[in-house]
Amino acid sequence: MRLWNGLSRIALGSAVAACLISCPAALADEVTTVADASAVLEWSNRVWESAEHGESDRVLEMLYNLPDGATRVGIGDLPESVAAARVNLDKAESTRTQRLAEVRAELSDLIAENNTKKAMASAIELQTLTNSDPSVLNESDMKSLIASAEREAHRLESAGKWLDAYGYFASLNVLYENQDRYTDDLKRLAQRWSMLRLYAPEKLHNLRSEQRVADGLEALPPYNAVGDDWQSKLETVSLPAVARCVTMAGVRHVEHSDFRDLLIGGYKAVQTMLSTADIYDTFPGLRDAAAREAFDSYLREQTRRIGGLAVSPDPDMVYESMRDLLKENARSVGVDPAAVLHEFGNGAMGVLDEYSSIEWPYEVDALNRTTEGQFQGVGIQITLDEAQQLKVVAPLPDTPAARARVRSGDIISAIDGETTLGIDLNQAVEKITGPAGTDVVLTIERQGEDAPMQVSLTRERIVLHTIKGWERNGPHDTDWDWFIDPQDKIGYVRISGFSRDTSGELRSAILDMKRQGAKGVILDLRYNPGGLLDEAVNVANLFVDEGVIVQQVDNAHRVQERRTARRGATVDSHIPMVVLINGGSASASEIVAGALQDYGKAILVGERSYGKGSVQNVYPLGRMAFKLTEQYYQLPGGRLIHRRPGTDTWGLEPDVKVSMLPSQIGDSLRVREEADIVEFGRDGRPVADPERPSATKLLTDGIDPQLETGVLLLKSRVAGAQLAAAGAAS
Repeated sequence: MRLWNGLSRIALGSAVAACLISCPAALADEVTTVADASAVLEWSNRVWESAEHGESDRVLEMLYNLPDGATRVGIGDLPESVAAARVNLDKAESTRTQRLAEVRAELSDLIAENNTKKAMASAIELQTLTNSDPSVLNESDMKSLIASAEREAHRLESAGKWLDAYGYFASLNVLYENQDRYTDDLKRLAQRWSMLRLYAPEKLHNLRSEQRVADGLEALPPYNAVGDDWQSKLETVSLPAVARCVTMAGVRHVEHSDFRDLLIGGYKAVQTMLSTADIYDTFPGLRDAAAREAFDSYLREQTRRIGGLAVSPDPDMVYESMRDLLKENARSVGVDPAAVLHEFGNGAMGVLDEYSSIEWPYEVDALNRTTEGQFQGVGIQITLDEAQQLKVVAPLPDTPAARARVRSGDIISAIDGETTLGIDLNQAVEKITGPAGTDVVLTIERQGEDAPMQVSLTRERIVLHTIKGWERNGPHDTDWDWFIDPQDKIGYVRISGFSRDTSGELRSAILDMKRQGAKGVILDLRYNPGGLLDEAVNVANLFVDEGVIVQQVDNAHRVQERRTARRGATVDSHIPMVVLINGGSASASEIVAGALQDYGKAILVGERSYGKGSVQNVYPLGRMAFKLTEQYYQLPGGRLIHRRPGTDTWGLEPDVKVSMLPSQIGDSLRVREEADIVEFGRDGRPVADPERPSATKLLTDGIDPQLETGVLLLKSRVAGAQLAAAGAAS
């Protein structure tokens, strides 16, 4: 491609030189046009080559400054698109400058008022607006605020205000996200939150309601106990199963975790359980202060003893330690053994990385939905609206809910006759999903209807499609208009995750675009949390025709497994491509983007990715499962993606860095979600909805500068290819 462009520049340059020497005056306009074309072609190639070399600032400067005379050559609407992008850029920078001044003033006022909670929200926004400039944290107001927030977080935890304390630590962690400064505090508070959610859900519900009222919002509806039986959720938990998880972690974890650390983590988690007073009603034995102190003393002694061992215990000693823990529990506080094992297991896993975990019986179905890309239910996306009513976001096409004409905005007021008032999303999902072939009755309230409707639905296997295009153009979930720019034939594909059919669906989409004359493709991997490794490899293989796509290495970078491209699986290894990434791009999406970047198949645009580059293997354990990190991913060029403790580099750095304002992030997500929800009539045509935005609003209103930059890059490439072809023909 570069040789071809070089020859084209020679052809155009020769034409200009020849005309300057011998052409009559009548051909002056033609000479000028050829010169303009040569300049635009040169500009196009410099833009793309600079992007390939990661010269972000230079790319953006050139991209927003077309050569003189660009409007006189045939490059479509590129000049108009660049002009519109400049307007959007200026508007965004003006908004940023104005909002920075406002947030600094708000922060100063809130600190003066001792309103630490709201001040922390302003501090996070300030850091975002300055693109995480580290010097912001050293400003006097910020240092004072952080000290106050730390004191308040510890005070609230001591007072048993778990949710409020967690909120403060979470905010502090955002400000210091790269330093692990508050990791232990967050883990401890997360354990308390998890305990309340499982053992005292009504108490948690009431705490959340009190928090809303304190924030000036409406109280939550009364608590709904549907599906909240902790004993049934843990009924298959056993000592052998949890002990096996702990011993496997000590032997197989990528960082070769010490059994001493795992046992101590488990003991500390049980101690946290003893000090979480809100679960005492569930476990009356914890109310006995003497019994509680006796058990706590035992845990402290075991922690001291295990920590003082010269060598790590063996697996048999791990099992014996856990068995003795249950015996001491029975002698003192008498908590249900399954609950003690649950907390001990979570605490032990907590000393590992954030992706290693025991998947308890009540969590296994959610894990399967994530990895398999399918589940058994009726096919609706649900949420809780501002009034905490169970609301339909959208029915999935070709599902029982869609066929029954369930609509976006419907309120589900009852499930099988039981009210949803006060229910949470997890409870609702458990009630609505179930074995294929079984029935569920939803009571639907719809605006404009006088009375609720009873809708009986038969559950079936629901396939979650992960490939989405620019705009919906049909009633099926695979019906998409792929072209974000029909004139220059620039396609657009979003991958929401990597499940069983992702690569096959993407292959079909790319082939469909190619049949329609695609000249470039935007692959949007923002907010993609990952999924199946095999599918990530298969997706990269669609564009990489040979070579290593990803390697799995141990913590010494020794290769344990290698995944390579299969010959014949590629659909197009030369089409110009832009991949959009941000902090929500993780795991499998980072593997795809990184491989395409390393092989020069795509330009990465956006912000640094999340940095989740570790390999988890899942081991079934009856009704439970164990997810353990055993290797790291290494890209073809040798990079590790993973954010390892103590490292300053992780994830993928974009070739062209484009940040987004907080308001742009929120608006772009809202517009994208609303634009995707299209209701189709029985005739297959979309039902008119004047309130539904078009996806083009993302570009025309300057809401998504990352997407807009990607489009401009490809339009510049398409323009260069057209001029190169014209030059070669001449």
